[in-house]
Amino acid sequence: MVDSCELPAEADAALHLLLAELIEGTNALSQAERREAGLEHIVTALQHYAETFDEPLWR
Repeated sequence: MVDSCELPAEADAALHLLLAELIEGTNALSQAERREAGLEHIVTALQHYAETFDEPLWR
C-alpha cells in the first residue's frame, strides 16, 4: 500500500505520519499497561486526520 501510493508529496508525508501514529496505537493496545496510551495515539491520529485532510464525509 505504501509503495504504490500516488498522493502528492505533502499529502503522502502527512498520511504516513498518521499511519505511524495509528500503528503505534494499535500495537500498544495488546499490552495491558499501554492500552490507555494506545487509545490516546489512535484518537490523536484521527483528530490529525480531520485537521489535515479536507474530507467532507469525515465525522
